[in-house]
This record gives sequence, structure tokens and C-alpha cells, in this order.
Amino acid sequence: MNSDSVLLLTAGYWQIPVVRSARALGLRVVVTDLRPDAPAVAEADEYVQADASDVDAVTKAAQFHDVVAVVAEQTDVGVATAAAVAERCNLRGIGLETAQRVTNKRLMRDACAAGGVPVPRYRCVRNAAEAVDAARDIGLPVVVKPTDSQSSKGVAKVWNIADVPLWFSYAVRESRERKVLVEQMLSGVESSVEAYVTPDAITVLGISEKTKSPPPYSFDTRLIYPASFSPEVVAELRRVNDLVIRAVGIPFGITHAEYIVTPQGVYLLEVAARGCGAGVASTLIPAMTGFDPIRARLLDAIGQQPHVLLSTQHYGLLEFLMLPPGEVVAITGLEAARAIPGVLSVDYFVRPGDRIADIRNGAERPGYCHIVGESYASLDRTLSQLKSCLTVTMR
Repeated sequence: MNSDSVLLLTAGYWQIPVVRSARALGLRVVVTDLRPDAPAVAEADEYVQADASDVDAVTKAAQFHDVVAVVAEQTDVGVATAAAVAERCNLRGIGLETAQRVTNKRLMRDACAAGGVPVPRYRCVRNAAEAVDAARDIGLPVVVKPTDSQSSKGVAKVWNIADVPLWFSYAVRESRERKVLVEQMLSGVESSVEAYVTPDAITVLGISEKTKSPPPYSFDTRLIYPASFSPEVVAELRRVNDLVIRAVGIPFGITHAEYIVTPQGVYLLEVAARGCGAGVASTLIPAMTGFDPIRARLLDAIGQQPHVLLSTQHYGLLEFLMLPPGEVVAITGLEAARAIPGVLSVDYFVRPGDRIADIRNGAERPGYCHIVGESYASLDRTLSQLKSCLTVTMR
């Protein structure tokens, strides 16, 4: 057996650190993606053109390259496929039933509700008429979302019953199974909990406080660590997070869960069996804690249980750099911004000539930065310096 090959499903921008981490461990990396020009392809040792949802094609690639692990990281797209292929090839995996529960929001809510986890009232619907009935039963306002998407694609907040059919259509277009959740819109502060699961413990790596986009859309514009919640709320987030991980059955690896903190308590929004994207797991958490969850996940995949040790306690910020609608003419100041102490990374996904439309979901955010510091004030100062360096000319 070629004992150093791993198969990574999808080769997007946020898979680049995963490929680099695997190669730093001495592993040979095979990536699958439908696009030969996907960003992480150039970083890998081998490329296989395959849809991450095609279990047969991915199984064939795993067998042909005689891999010792199959990994889906930073995206939900390949999580269920990776679990299915791992079972077929007798490799280490989280199990297909668990993978389905963490990538399908209906199954996720069903499992968590049965496990005693507080969740918003919800109903799964197949058409606009059912969506209207669900909204009336649950009570406005509601959130309408695909059952099986990510990055807030197809998610909308709805206050008027007459608007429900429109937003049902918006959501169902993003659902592979053509189903939509209509759920209670809770009022509170959104948070995410990053953790690492081993057979011995669930270790919380970071708890964020989120800033959200204006409605009707519902994507993140900022994550700041640690959240400024009271010790009692932090303890409740940890308790509920443990319940969630046990309810969906994640046996090992990185978890990313999203919650809303309300006056009535902490409620689950969703949970994933992979690291938080946008560089949180690959860049921000290692700088904040001294623990690299991506490296640990790869070691876990090849059967080497990692030691989870948090050696530092820095504050951290992920800020998404937004732009108004229009055409990008020029971007300047990136190198100067990257040289600022405390700035881990900063970039835009757009280039001169690209057009910016109204941003509707997380996948359409045009830029980002990661910052670490010793306090909230230091994060704010560094962010202000960074933004003073950047100039984006639009027309």
C-alpha cells in the first residue's frame, strides 16, 4: 500500500491550507474537484476530476490512488461522500449516518431535539403552500433556509406572510434535495463554538460573537474571539455544545457549531463536522490557541490520535471586507496591510474588472482579514490601521 496518500474532497481557496498542512506532515495529497483550475489543485500532488457528491467516482479515485484517508474539510459539500467512501474502503471516518445528520439541517434538528438540545421551532416543506402554512403555524417572523446548503446560501429572514413564497423559491434553488426549512426567528446574539473531539474529551477551541448582515439575508460580517458573554452564558454554550456533538454522534475531529444566545437561553442553529471556514480553523484558531486543528484532523484521519493542548490565549478577529455594488477598478495597499503587526492575513477575492453585485450570502463576500491581539482594543486598533492602508477604487 502507498501508505502516505490522502484524498481531499474539493479544491477551493480554503482547501489550500489543508493541502499545505498535509504535505508538511509528509503526506501525498490527491484532490478531487470538478474544476481543473480550482485554487488548491496547483498545491496538490495529484488531481482527479470528480464531483464531491459522486460517491462512486470518489471511491474509484480512493482505490486507484490506494489512499489511507479520505477527508472533507472546510466545506460540507463532501462530508457525506467522505464518510461513505471511508466505509466502502475500510478507512477511518465519522460514519455515514452522522455525516448525513451534520449536513442536512432537518436530520440535524430532529436528532438534536431528540437529544434534549434547544432548537427553534421548525418545519420541513416541499412547496410554497406548505411554507406559508408553516410560517403561519410557527408565527412570523421566520427564517427560510435550504435543508442542505452552507455559507448562508438561500437563507432569508421573512416578516410578511405574502413574502414567504418568494423566499421559499430563493431557498429551494440552493437545496440539492429540493426541501426547505421554515423555522422560528429567535432574537439574540449569534455565536459559534469551535471544538475538537477525541475519545476522551470535547475541547472548546474558541467561542465567537458574531455580527450579521442586514436582513433579509443572514450571513456573517464579523467574528470576534472570545465572545463578551457572561461566564454563565459561556458555561451554557459549552454545555449545549457537548449535548449537540453527542446528539449527532460526531466521534472525532473538528466541530463548528452555531448558536443564538437569547434571553430564554442558548439555541442551536447548526453544527458541522469540519472546521469553520474562511480561515478560522486554518489560520485564526492556531494563532489564538497554539493548537492547529487542521493538522490534528489529518493526523486523526490516518489513525494517529492528536494531543489537544491549548498553549496561548490571544484575542482574534475575522472581519469580512465588504464593497459596494459596481466594477472594481484597482486594489492597493494589501502588502502594507499584511505587514502590520497582528495581521495574520488579508486579501480580496475580486480583481480589477470584476463586478460586485448586492451580497446575499457568505460565498459572495469579496474580502477578509484575520487579526490577533491581546485585547478587544488592540484588535480594533489593528483593524483601523489595516483599513487605512487599503484602497479599493470602484466605478
